[in-house]
Parts: sequence; C-alpha cells; structure tokens
Amino acid sequence: MQQDDYDDEAYFTLLRTQTGKTTTVIARGYQGRHNDDSASIVAWFVNQYTRVITEFRSGAERSAETIGSAQVSMWSAAEVSTEMAASTSPRTRQIAVVRWGEHHSRHSLYGSALRVTSSGEVHLVNPLMPSGTTLQEWYSFTDYQALRDTPALPLLRHGGRYRIEPRVESVPERTTVFEVRFHDRFGDLVAAQVLYAPDHEFTYPGDGHSYTIRLVNAGCDQLRFTSLTLAEVLDQAEVLDSEVR
Repeated sequence: MQQDDYDDEAYFTLLRTQTGKTTTVIARGYQGRHNDDSASIVAWFVNQYTRVITEFRSGAERSAETIGSAQVSMWSAAEVSTEMAASTSPRTRQIAVVRWGEHHSRHSLYGSALRVTSSGEVHLVNPLMPSGTTLQEWYSFTDYQALRDTPALPLLRHGGRYRIEPRVESVPERTTVFEVRFHDRFGDLVAAQVLYAPDHEFTYPGDGHSYTIRLVNAGCDQLRFTSLTLAEVLDQAEVLDSEVR
C-alpha cells in the first residue's frame, strides 16, 4: 500500500538489495494503509502468478518440441534395445503391459508441459520439478468412488519374484526410479522398495494384499513414457518346463 503504516520501507529495501543484479521486480501500489484493500492486492498477485506460469509453460512446450525432434534417433535406438532385451530374456514370463492411463499425481503437473499422443505415449517437460516427486502411480486395488479408476496392475503371487521392464526415457539419462509399495488388507503400508535401473526386480511379500508402483522423478527434466511390462521371474524348473512346452 502506498501509505502503508506497517512497513513503508519494505518495497524500497527490496529494490536496494537487487541493485546490480539481473532481476525483474514487478510491483503495483494501491492507495491506502496496510490491509486497506486486500482484495485488489490478491487479485493483482493472482493475475501476475498466472501470467508467469503461462509464459513458463509456453517456453517449456517450445523446448520440448525442439529437443524432442533432435532426439528422435536416440528414442528409436533405445526402444529397439529395450525390445530386444525383453524378447531375448529366458528367465521371465510377461504377465501385464501397463500404459500411462489416468494421471494420479497432481503434484507432477504443476508447471509441467504434458502431451499425450494418439498412441498413448506421454511426453512431460518440467526442468524445475523437485526430485522425489511422483510422476505417476498405478494400483492393483482401487476404491472407485475415491479414485474414479479401475486397477491397472495384476494380482501377484505371494513370495513370487517379479521384474519391471520399462519403456521409459528421461533427460538426463536414468533420472527416474520406480518405487513399489505393498499394503495389507486394511490398506496400511507393510513394505516399500525403491528400484534403480537396470535392476527392477522385487519380491511380493507374504503379507501383501495389494501393491502400487510409482514412477518417481530423480532429477529428470524431460520424460518420455511408452509403457512398462510386468514380468514374473521364473525359477529353473519353470524355465525347463517352458522350454519343453
């Protein structure tokens, strides 16, 4: 406020601290004393905040288009490598292919440019997203009234070993991790396991009733997600039996 009686030097102190720096200060003064016109101040602040976010998203989308076109060959080579590795592995049996589906992580959308192609492939760009943010989460059990979605994950065998085979690319490379969380019949967390590339194997606990898989940001600026394959790791007897068949 221009006649602020609480701290009439705050604005000028801020300007002095920014002298000589590459900083843009956006300000507006309203007639009155402290808190005389809170509604106008809040409305102005929200308008400025919306403008900054809109400009950031526009810049992120342009960056995604530029970098995406330059990395087509890298994506294609990575896809071929992933497909060859999955097809030649004799120790696993595919049980499910999981797509992105409904978005279940609102926190990852703040300031992000998200694009979903007609094939279901997801491109996400946000260089300012904090590490540890959940990018997406999939469930083996859902409350439809609360989540408005059906389970994307299959039921697993107690004591069984499983592997996640992702078709996920990030910039920088290997800056995403998977977290598998196991819950009992009451929905309480009984165990959790963080999986780092290239080892994405986990064992389903005996007291597990349901589980979720989280894709977590570990410092990535850009993400391209196609799908993740959930496969059961076979023991030696199962491998021999599958070969006989």
